Amino acid sequence: MTAGFDVPAAIALYVLVRPEQDPAERLAVAHDAAARHGYTVVEVLVEDAWQTHPGLRPRLARAHALLRQELVHGLVAASRVDISCDDTLYESQLQRLHSAGGFLHLAHDETRF
Repeated sequence: MTAGFDVPAAIALYVLVRPEQDPAERLAVAHDAAARHGYTVVEVLVEDAWQTHPGLRPRLARAHALLRQELVHGLVAASRVDISCDDTLYESQLQRLHSAGGFLHLAHDETRF
């Protein structure tokens, strides 16, 4: 079980890839992280639009909708790049996730120094 939940947290895997890029490696990284933490994967979202602004990504919009509908508890991504390299945009997306009651788990912890 996952801390804060009575059952394993239901999550969506979310990865961002360039058009024509095979998402398998990034998905494997995210899936391994989900498995290590006991999360239940209920949706896999591969964003291949490679839009720089997260607000323009249809699969990320789907992830937010799943959170609002309480179909998932959070997202697992391979790295921060999947959300945004821009600090302001990244923080904005985190706020949206948190305000919907969700969380973001990164397979690669890029916040430690």
